[in-house]
Formats: sequence, structure tokens, C-alpha cells
Amino acid sequence: CPLCAPCPLCVPLGAHAGPSCAPPVPGAVPGAVPPTQEQQGWQLVALAVDRLFLGTFLLLTGGCVLGTGLDAALHRPPATPFP
Repeated sequence: CPLCAPCPLCVPLGAHAGPSCAPPVPGAVPGAVPPTQEQQGWQLVALAVDRLFLGTFLLLTGGCVLGTGLDAALHRPPATPFP
């Protein structure tokens, strides 16, 4: 924490410069209002749509890669190239 100590090397091991140096709680924003039930529902809908598009993208990309690879591997030149 830049406000507590000039550098982390100056503070002895296991000690901290004060209560403001406590590690922040993940996701906690001072003065933040917890999400409502409706907001949580929409977050789940957004997550589901996001996963749906990710799965669609991965399937299409994998199909194109597989198709290109098989097309190249299975492509054989004709017996008489120039009749």
C-alpha cells in the first residue's frame, strides 16, 4: 500500500504499517449496493447467452479447421491432370 509504507522491503516480515494496509476484500467496493434479485437473474441470463455464443463459436471454428484439414488431406490429384 503506497500510503502505509514507502516500500514493502522497509516493513519487517509479518508486520504491517497500520489497519489501512489490510488486503482488500475481493469484489468489495466501498459504498456499493448489493445487486438485487432481478439483477442477479439478468446476470445469469447474460452468462448463459455468453456461454451459448462461445460454444457456437468454438463449434464453427473447430468445424472449419477440421474441414480445411480433411479437404487438404483427402484431396488427390486426378490420374490425368491435363487431358
